[in-house]
Amino acid sequence: ATPPPAIAMAGGGEPCLRIDTSVPISTTNTAGGTGSEAVAKPTTMNERGSMTVERASERSTQVYNERDLEGLNPGQHKDFYWVNVEPGRETQAIPPEEVVDHYGVPEHVVLDKIAEERSEEEAVKSLPFALLLVILYALMNLSHDSQGAIRSVEEAIEFDITENANFAFSTGEGGIEYIGHKHYKDVNSYGDFWSWMNKGMSALYFPSDYPVSEGSPLNLGPLTDDEKSFYLWHNKKIGPMRLKKERLPYAECLNEEMREAFDLTCYETGQLDLSLDPVDFDVARLQFDEGLSETSWIEPATWQEQLRAMETARWLNNQTYRLQVSFLAYNGPKDIFVQTNVHFLFSRSGRIWKTITHRSFVLEPYSEWEAYLWDILFFTHITIIFVTELVEVFREFWRAKFKCRDFIHEYFGFWNVIDWLSILMAYAQLGVWFTRYSHVKTLERHVQEFPTSILGCGDDGCKHRLYDQLYDDVHIAGSWMREQNLIGAFYPVMIVLRLFKAFQSQPRLALVSKTLYNSSGDLAHFGIVFLSAFFSFVLVFMAIFGREMTDFAQFDRAVMTLVRAFLGDFDYDTMDQMNRASAFFFILIFEVTMFLIMLNMLVAIVMDVYADTKGHLTRGETLWDECYEIAERFYMNKLGKRMPFNDLVAKYIKARGPGAWKSKKVITVTEFVDLVPGLEEKQAREILVGACQDWGEAHNVPVQMRDVLGVASMTAEFAGQVNAKFGALVPTPKGASGFRNSQV
Repeated sequence: ATPPPAIAMAGGGEPCLRIDTSVPISTTNTAGGTGSEAVAKPTTMNERGSMTVERASERSTQVYNERDLEGLNPGQHKDFYWVNVEPGRETQAIPPEEVVDHYGVPEHVVLDKIAEERSEEEAVKSLPFALLLVILYALMNLSHDSQGAIRSVEEAIEFDITENANFAFSTGEGGIEYIGHKHYKDVNSYGDFWSWMNKGMSALYFPSDYPVSEGSPLNLGPLTDDEKSFYLWHNKKIGPMRLKKERLPYAECLNEEMREAFDLTCYETGQLDLSLDPVDFDVARLQFDEGLSETSWIEPATWQEQLRAMETARWLNNQTYRLQVSFLAYNGPKDIFVQTNVHFLFSRSGRIWKTITHRSFVLEPYSEWEAYLWDILFFTHITIIFVTELVEVFREFWRAKFKCRDFIHEYFGFWNVIDWLSILMAYAQLGVWFTRYSHVKTLERHVQEFPTSILGCGDDGCKHRLYDQLYDDVHIAGSWMREQNLIGAFYPVMIVLRLFKAFQSQPRLALVSKTLYNSSGDLAHFGIVFLSAFFSFVLVFMAIFGREMTDFAQFDRAVMTLVRAFLGDFDYDTMDQMNRASAFFFILIFEVTMFLIMLNMLVAIVMDVYADTKGHLTRGETLWDECYEIAERFYMNKLGKRMPFNDLVAKYIKARGPGAWKSKKVITVTEFVDLVPGLEEKQAREILVGACQDWGEAHNVPVQMRDVLGVASMTAEFAGQVNAKFGALVPTPKGASGFRNSQV
């Protein structure tokens, strides 16, 4: 480095400070290491001076450390803290190659660079395995449950009941009933139900004659017993039709005075709130209280007499809570066993809610060899992950010297927890699947034995026990199927999180997750404001439209309705019909506040953080570039022209010790090669240049005004001390009242 010229006094005269260039002084870094270039440095001005150049440098270093490498100090480069430059050149760019050749690179920067490269390489290598886990899981589920086939059978049955199980027929000439105008959804009284059962459901399920075209004089005769045993031509009927009802126990009325005045009878509300229409999911999961239930089996030969007797006995009455019409069938072409339930739920408000649900199973999920293959591959993959994590646990426990607290602190990070959750949920799903499979096979065995067992029964009690056994088998298998579906619904979330783990070390792939992480604080505060405003609107709409519209009658319904309105899907016409002024005003306020303002603020928060996160990417290699680099490294390693990262780090740590990870000692290419036997100079230089480049890009922040003011303040303080020591020795210029700082 060229020594700076002597600092001369303003107005001429001898210089007040000289540079001693006879003795080279090595560049000093913050860790106390020395660089390879000898540069001139001002000598001490006065042995008794209170602020020498060396002390100023020490103070500069101290301030730098206190500010955690964020400040700018005289003579210290703003990007590379270990590089000392001439005053005034602190902000000038220095190529990484020049830094490596003239100053070197600190050990911790080099090792961090190697660790980052290793982490990215491992992440890219693990990405195919993470994607493979997604593919295998999808193939495994698709091979077990043929969702399309199951839905086709269920939809065919539901469509037939809705369209063809009719009542309220029109009568033509000769008293012939041509067409029914109502179906099960139109059952609104006890009489409607018995009409639907006699004219619609039972007539459809228990046909007697071969069907002919409308108005045809043909008579094709009665159906054979084998033809009668099929429903919709391909579904084999298993057992009779079941009618099961549940009644409500008596309870105290809410207003005892009114009860006494009108001699009222009150009942409990039941397991499910029927004030408004219940959802199919809740209805399907609703269990019968056997102590309050009654079952009737409708046989094909006597169904008319049975229904007439039940209607006469007022089998349905005010105490009835719900009624379920069920039948079992097996579809041979698709190997699907299905239980169909037509539900009638009697609310205490007087309305009857109606819906149809199904429970369906593929009796042999391993009919194709691919099903075995996908299961084996998926759980082999999970087992490999389990063994890998187990080895890592033992390794970390060994490093922690068997201290549980240290082990937990070092090992249980977010991503390791996700790994273990994915493993545990996978094995839990395996256990639930085999339990479900065993119950389905039990159902299959009982169905196969059913014809023979029925023939061996001598009374109705024996038959009814066999019927109950089949429905119990369906109920148990269906319960385990729901458990498996619940785990199967959450497991893809674990898989996605594992993908994010694989994305984390690749800059381009990690951009989304880092954006969400960096914006989490702003999003949390925004969420408080957003939810406060949103729930306020929920209460407003419930107060205005709650009594007129079902969508706003309950809090959960109002929340979901406004979520849909927030996305542009709302029933404005109905609200307009109920209260035009209120609908216009509050919908306008809601859309402007929540959609135009809040939603755009949300997008602005995320996009602002996204742009900032993208701007701070120190390495912008694409996934394809990294794959090429990994392939090239692998090829060079095989040729012996390059040392693998693991071997390089192991040799370096062996030579320098574990403290090298935090050491700020500056090393050069030559020192790096000497410390790592077998390391080529070309590879060593590439690593040091890459480390220096990444460090410079990561710490290349613009010079702030506070940095400029800090340097000016230290310069003024130093100049003042020079003035105090040398002012009496230097001639005072004419017209000046003393030695001024500006002259220094």
